[in-house]
Amino acid sequence: MFNPFGFQHKVCGYPLDPEWLRKYAIEHDLDSLADAATDIAYQLNLYPRVRVMYAKGKKPDPFPCLVVGTNLPMDHMPMISPEQLQTVKDFFKTKREPQWYLKGLHPSSPTSARVMLPFGPPQKVCGYALDPEKLRNYAKEHGLDSIADAATDIAYELKLYPRVRVMYAKGRKRDPFPCLVVGTNLPNDNLPAITPEQLQTVKDFFKTKREPQWYLKG
Repeated sequence: MFNPFGFQHKVCGYPLDPEWLRKYAIEHDLDSLADAATDIAYQLNLYPRVRVMYAKGKKPDPFPCLVVGTNLPMDHMPMISPEQLQTVKDFFKTKREPQWYLKGLHPSSPTSARVMLPFGPPQKVCGYALDPEKLRNYAKEHGLDSIADAATDIAYELKLYPRVRVMYAKGRKRDPFPCLVVGTNLPNDNLPAITPEQLQTVKDFFKTKREPQWYLKG
């Protein structure tokens, strides 16, 4: 295609094999290749510094790519540091340097829709799973009408509501479950990160030393 400005939008990164992504999605109980690809960036603790975009190589079809840098200033993605790049290499068990590719267009055909990757992450919540049976008992003991009331009452008991909230989450099992949430990656969630002191209050309530876990939003 003729480009009057002579500029080509490029991304630098590692191609992701759709078949490998399918296996990753199954192993981690994720719903789609999109979730699998972005979950990898989260596992590296580098999102949104490392993101998934489409790229185009010698073949005409675009492919998903774990991107570590681009040449477009508005992407706000200068090349990552050598230490961050080493984290990516260790994950892929490779010594190979990332490669530059033309930025690919978003696929639109029904066949390619199965490997479609959004530019944003899957919505996730971070917190502690709540056992519905224990919530029922809690509701009875405190004269509450429902599990929802019981779960929210716990947040009030901790004197952390609405900083700590109850949302539904989804883990390896398909059924969503109530979760005492201490953080999210939701774009419209403007709450600041929970402090170490507030988190310790939650741990003391549950009598646990375990750190909160990330789950898909249910």
